[in-house]
Amino acid sequence: MNKTIPILAVLLLSFLGRAQSPTDASSPATAHQLHILAADSFELFVNGTPTWQASDYQNVLHKELQLKRGDVLVISVTDKQGGQGGTFAAVILRDNALLASSKDFRYTVEAAPDFTTSASVQKLRVPDLNPLSLSFGLGPDKQPKRAWTQRSDREYGVVHFKYVVP
Repeated sequence: MNKTIPILAVLLLSFLGRAQSPTDASSPATAHQLHILAADSFELFVNGTPTWQASDYQNVLHKELQLKRGDVLVISVTDKQGGQGGTFAAVILRDNALLASSKDFRYTVEAAPDFTTSASVQKLRVPDLNPLSLSFGLGPDKQPKRAWTQRSDREYGVVHFKYVVP
């Protein structure tokens, strides 16, 4: 019995350490396609590492990423104009199947210091979505139908969107 308690403690600590880690080291990374529209510009972080930035607000941009379960994606969208105009829409595909779209992200305007590494989505807002007329060119089953749009009564500047890979 005396040997059982230390073994259980080690197992419990090992499990808790894995639960707090943003990624699942045991799952293999697989190819994911990210399609994004952001006005005016954006920066993508994967587990806190800056991975991609662009400022083409008139076109849907595409990037392939190697991701695994538990990876934390944060897209910080900057609206340089203020007022009506900030826009965010995204689609994530895995094995050419829809994994997530704009409705699956959560957002905040005040990111905590660990925001890009923490898998927590507590206290984040569900985006207000409006109809999206721009085609992503992915076919009707993968096309995002709605996008987040900054209303003129809200001038955020930078909005941080988060998604954790299931």
